[in-house]
Amino acid sequence: MRGNKTDIQQLLTLIDGENYVSWSRRIDNSEVMRDIMWAHPDSVKLLNLFPIVLIMDSTYKTNKYRLSLLKIVGMTSTKCTFAVAFAYMESERKENFCWVLEKLKGMFIKEGLFPQVILTDRDLALMNAIEIVFPNSVNLLCQFHIDKNVRAKCKKYISKDMQKEIQEIIASFQKSFYEVEHAHTSPFYEKLRGFVSRAALTRIVVEFERVRYTEIDESTCGCRLKTTYGLPCAYELGRYKISGIPIPLDSIHIQWKKLSMESQQEEDTDTGSELDMTDAIEEIWKRFRSLDIIGKRALKSKVLEHYWKLFATSERFVEDIRIGLSA
Repeated sequence: MRGNKTDIQQLLTLIDGENYVSWSRRIDNSEVMRDIMWAHPDSVKLLNLFPIVLIMDSTYKTNKYRLSLLKIVGMTSTKCTFAVAFAYMESERKENFCWVLEKLKGMFIKEGLFPQVILTDRDLALMNAIEIVFPNSVNLLCQFHIDKNVRAKCKKYISKDMQKEIQEIIASFQKSFYEVEHAHTSPFYEKLRGFVSRAALTRIVVEFERVRYTEIDESTCGCRLKTTYGLPCAYELGRYKISGIPIPLDSIHIQWKKLSMESQQEEDTDTGSELDMTDAIEEIWKRFRSLDIIGKRALKSKVLEHYWKLFATSERFVEDIRIGLSA
């Protein structure tokens, strides 16, 4: 398949051909690749919809390239996991992890958006890098990495095709919209059905069992479900039951209310300034006008080479760039 290309050239060809977002850096401006990171466009969407919890783990030079492969994973409202990004690194040093995490940081659309919790397998270099790049994130140890039996049971899911993974996530969203479990048919859940994931409803049903069989007050509740999942705890559910009102939608954390790959309109209204490219485009034009004819051709070539496919989904934007550079 790769013909006379090297392995890394073939990887870059595949990444470019599938419209993945990618970054790379070389050793001292040479042709030797130092680190490379890539992410599927739909993974970028999912990351911005579900940024709260991320899992990071790397294989230490167990592949034939003798490079460390870092995988970053997120979780949807329907408890599906998705691959956020992958990175080949020359070593598992803090500097390499910082470079990857800075690129990850750049994938967030809204300014100030960052993961609230990052799970690792106690890789000290990675933990130190997280402290530098995401100082406000809580870094916890991931039980998944500690328990080898769990890892063995979940092994079959690791090799899932990216497109299949996305389709399964979309299917889980649709299931939460259109399928209602018998346990969720009570009027107590009427404001939640179709608006929050079935995974969230199931956790609430289990928590509500505590209310049905024991007297729960604020001092004995523990409020674990509320503090760890952002869902009503037994004490809250007991109050709603006594009042005879359904569980209000605003008592559910926004993580569980996202049931689409598309950003919700109310969230997007605040991102206008962050998504405005006027200054960036003006800077490109300023640089373009300052060059001689050879420099202009070189800049035009670079813009088309690196960003044409990235912006191909917006035909109007591409046409504007094409007309502007042709002029």
